[in-house]
Amino acid sequence: MYPICFIGLSVLCANDFVSYYSPSIQIGYSSNQGYFISGQISFGIGYKDIPILPGATFGIRRYRNMTMIYTDAQLVVLFMGLGKGLSNPELVIVGQ
Repeated sequence: MYPICFIGLSVLCANDFVSYYSPSIQIGYSSNQGYFISGQISFGIGYKDIPILPGATFGIRRYRNMTMIYTDAQLVVLFMGLGKGLSNPELVIVGQ
């Protein structure tokens, strides 16, 4: 998968808790499926004195012949993030 364009926005809110949400749009190319467009929203929450933010992403990706709904579990430590993507085969819509 090769992202061609990525547009996103992040918001942090700080009191005793730190939270973020980040809606985004991505246009890219996959060697298996060709061009795609996807939209997603990410969010997470943590405590201000602990630099760890667990989060999640929910999105939908549209290829020419199918649509895929996906989720991603995330963990941000300091300013670096890790993620594990999950795609449910039952949520793939083929032949549109």
